[in-house]
Amino acid sequence: MPGPFLTATVEALRGATRVLALTGAGISAESGIPTFRGEGGAWEDGEGLAYATVAGLMRDLEGAWRWFDAMRRVVGQARPNPAHATLAAMEAAYPDFALVTQNVDGLHAAAGSRKVIEIHGNLYRMRCLWDPEHRWEDRTCPLRRLPPACPVCGGSARPDVVLFGEGYGPEVEEAVVFAEQGVDVALVVGTSGAVGGPRCLVEAVREAGAYVVEVNVAPSGLSDVADDLIVGKAGEVLPALWDQVQEGGMKNGEG
Repeated sequence: MPGPFLTATVEALRGATRVLALTGAGISAESGIPTFRGEGGAWEDGEGLAYATVAGLMRDLEGAWRWFDAMRRVVGQARPNPAHATLAAMEAAYPDFALVTQNVDGLHAAAGSRKVIEIHGNLYRMRCLWDPEHRWEDRTCPLRRLPPACPVCGGSARPDVVLFGEGYGPEVEEAVVFAEQGVDVALVVGTSGAVGGPRCLVEAVREAGAYVVEVNVAPSGLSDVADDLIVGKAGEVLPALWDQVQEGGMKNGEG
């Protein structure tokens, strides 16, 4: 079992009132979901890479949906792991807790997390190609029609995920607003730090005084801004860390 952990890390979590958690593909990989980037990633299989941009998506919308539908079926077989469950428990223990995820699988919500900011979208959400304001969830697998139709106008839909070259949606603004209001501790879990937006978010809260804890299987592009790097699987590290934090009692009035 991992631990014991740095006293500074444990005390920071015991005394925190505002906590920001940022999660990446590593946490979902422990539930059996392939990562999108890196060796063996979903974007690296040739077919997936062909649909990783808006141009590729629009070039063959039906083919793109066949690929995304297959991914939805893979993700649909996965279940939250102990890391997801621990983050849900932490949310309940802090007065203000925001979970920002780069993952599109919905496992945080399935584990019980309520305030989940999905900055890269969600595989089970769709949006109309003609009116992006029309968004809806459809967990049907396999989909009955490819491409799916917008329930409002009948036009074709696209997956509500951020593709390469696309800008972020309003979810990033929500994360930035939370960060700007002050963060005591930032937990960075299972992300490579390769994407600019999440790195900027972590750097901003660190510069504003947050104590940054990274949990990862190896050092990442964000390790240089972490106060504490805990190397290991999130599903093993987070439950053990949270147990140690709770052993001494919370100091934020919630425990």
